[in-house]
Amino acid sequence: MKKFKSLLAILFFVTFSTAVFADVVCHEPGIQGCRGSANRALSYVGVAKTHKSSEVKVYVERTQTGYYFHSNYIASGYSYPTKIFVSKPVDAETAFLNLLFSEPPDMPARQQALTVMKKDATFLLDASVFGETGRPVFDMDSIQKIKVVADDGKLIDAETLITNNPPPLIISRVSGSYLYGIPPHMANAIKTRLDNRKYNQTEASILNFTMDSATEIALQKSSTLSKLLNPIQGKMIDSEVKLREAFSKARGKTLFFVGHVENGSYVIRNAMDTVVFSIEISNMRRISKEYDIELIDFGCRTAQAIKGDALSFGVTTEFNSIDLLNRLEVSVSGATSYADILEKLATAELTTKD
Repeated sequence: MKKFKSLLAILFFVTFSTAVFADVVCHEPGIQGCRGSANRALSYVGVAKTHKSSEVKVYVERTQTGYYFHSNYIASGYSYPTKIFVSKPVDAETAFLNLLFSEPPDMPARQQALTVMKKDATFLLDASVFGETGRPVFDMDSIQKIKVVADDGKLIDAETLITNNPPPLIISRVSGSYLYGIPPHMANAIKTRLDNRKYNQTEASILNFTMDSATEIALQKSSTLSKLLNPIQGKMIDSEVKLREAFSKARGKTLFFVGHVENGSYVIRNAMDTVVFSIEISNMRRISKEYDIELIDFGCRTAQAIKGDALSFGVTTEFNSIDLLNRLEVSVSGATSYADILEKLATAELTTKD
């Protein structure tokens, strides 16, 4: 097996300001030391090869010493599909351009290639490239065709979720049409976990953090949800002390929490529209754990506010709190597991992620 150094990626770095460059670009049978990675890649990429950029498949995995990219694409003038090995993470654009071209392309050719990459190329991602929060170690922004190697070894469809902190998350469908999971390769395990997490309505509570009168009225009118109201409901929560008081009333329970989100924080405003209390989503979740609370919190686009820690639950869309309560009432009625609740809750207007 021959190992080929490539100046191509270095030229890309200079010409196109790409942050990282490829260490090895190989057009021969294989890269030295990567036989195991290549064998795994072939089981997913397949043996069929192509000269068309629109048919490119790229398998990616993390090794002990770097990152391995294996394609089905044979570049002009070569007999074997292109493979890449890098010691540090690269973005999808850098990898794709190195897979296609043996010399730096001009700007029109580059732009055309990147358009094809985003629309037509398929990236097959091994579980090893993901961190705990579901982010791959390289940027997959705008890639439309993504598959991940699931925990059972099979390929499943995945997609990107743009968040407040790039790069995007990669998510996969757990069940139904709108219930997704992170990390994406754990979708089957997440489904099992949700099925096994039993729900007992006598040990549930709900807290409306919006201080919106219409939402309050809807809660009071609900024959089901009104029975779950937190004892502190209706009082102004304007400090962490009062939030902790509310949490103490729900100790050891499932707590449905409805709030208004601004810039990654739950915010309470008074009648004058002045912020009286604000707490970061991650901080609130940390505090809830101190009270042994199983928190299911609803706020617009909470999934996009993920920072460093794994997130137990999040909403990817914006929603109306009254509509949410109507769906929640239906979802908890007769539910015996968290899967029952989340599958009924997840709709196009309220896309949830566990």
